[in-house]
Amino acid sequence: LKPQPLNPIVVPAEWFDEPGYLVYLIAGTTRPNVAVLGQHFRVFVSEDGRTVRRVEPLSKSILEIPFPDAAESLWVTHLITAGPLETHVLASLICGKPIHVGTENGGVWRVSGDGISLIRNEGTQPPSD
Repeated sequence: LKPQPLNPIVVPAEWFDEPGYLVYLIAGTTRPNVAVLGQHFRVFVSEDGRTVRRVEPLSKSILEIPFPDAAESLWVTHLITAGPLETHVLASLICGKPIHVGTENGGVWRVSGDGISLIRNEGTQPPSD
């Protein structure tokens, strides 16, 4: 995949109980019917805006999922945290589809717009047929 455009969003870092600013670098696309789930970053910046204190990748790689209009939902595996992130919410809001997020520990989540619900707890087995 070619490099993605990154769109900065600046918010107070106090949202994460830290001083300074939080700069989200949100990957984007101009292609229709493509959900962008990576590669996004959180960048923590000092109060004077001169020093990057920490960079947190919110995905392991570029991840763009094309989908047809008729798709009822999207599925993605997320290996960074034990649950979905704010970027999953953003992607669901932008594409207008629920996104099911499977995590490395076996958890499965449903992100639908700004709502997140746990479908299966980590470490549990899927229901048998």
